[in-house]
Amino acid sequence: MALKKDHIRRALELSQQALNRARETGDSKREAEVLGTLGHVYHRLNHPERARECYEKQLAIARRNKDRRSESNALGSLGIICSNQSRTDQAIEFYRQQLAIARELNDKEGEGGAIFNISLVLYKLGQKAQAVAQAKDARSIFEQISPLNAAKVSKQLAAWGEGKFLYRTLLQVFLK
Repeated sequence: MALKKDHIRRALELSQQALNRARETGDSKREAEVLGTLGHVYHRLNHPERARECYEKQLAIARRNKDRRSESNALGSLGIICSNQSRTDQAIEFYRQQLAIARELNDKEGEGGAIFNISLVLYKLGQKAQAVAQAKDARSIFEQISPLNAAKVSKQLAAWGEGKFLYRTLLQVFLK
C-alpha cells in the first residue's frame, strides 16, 4: 500500500509540474487535460474537494475552448465526486450533461458510462426500477463496443437481483 501511495504522490508532483508548464506556454488544452489528471490523483488520495476544484477548472477551460470531449470528461468526473458525497441531484445533472455531449459526439463509451452512472445514483435513491432500466440500456450499448464494460454492468445488475444478465454477458465475453 505504501508503494502505491508513493506512486500516487509522484503522479501528483509530476502533474503539478505539467500544469505549470502548460500554463507557462499558454497551452490551455493541455492545461485542461492535466487538471483532469490532477483531479483523478486528488480523488485517489481521498481529497474530493481538491479533485472537484480541478474538475471545475477543467470544465471552465474546456467550455472556453469549446472542447466538448474534455467538457464531457470533466462533467463525468464531477458526477462521480458528487455521487460519492451523496449529492445525488448534482451528480445526476452532471451525468445528464455528460450524456448529452456523448451523444452529440457519437461517443458510445461515454454514453454508456453516463447512463450506467445515472443508474447507480438512481439505485442509491431507492429508484430500483429506473436504475435497472438505465443499467440495461448501458449494457446494451457496451455489448456492442466493450464486452468487459458490459460484464461490469451485468455484475451490478446481478447484485441488484437481476442475475440472469450476468451469466448471459459473461458467456458473450468469454465465447468471443
